[in-house]
Amino acid sequence: MLVLRGELDMATVPVLHPHLDDTLHAAAQQAAPPRIALNPLLCDSSGLNLPIRAWKQITAKGADGSC
Repeated sequence: MLVLRGELDMATVPVLHPHLDDTLHAAAQQAAPPRIALNPLLCDSSGLNLPIRAWKQITAKGADGSC
């Protein structure tokens, strides 16, 4: 499970992308749905893009992307 807290902005999102990719890869290896929790204190458009990117990656692999 990837838990994101604090600021999700243009400075932090690039640092989080590898962790997101690792979480999605690990979930795929276990044939389990990825679990990602967001609790941002600040979120700009870059931060909003992070869960959208995750959803696109999940649905591209055939999962349903349910929340």
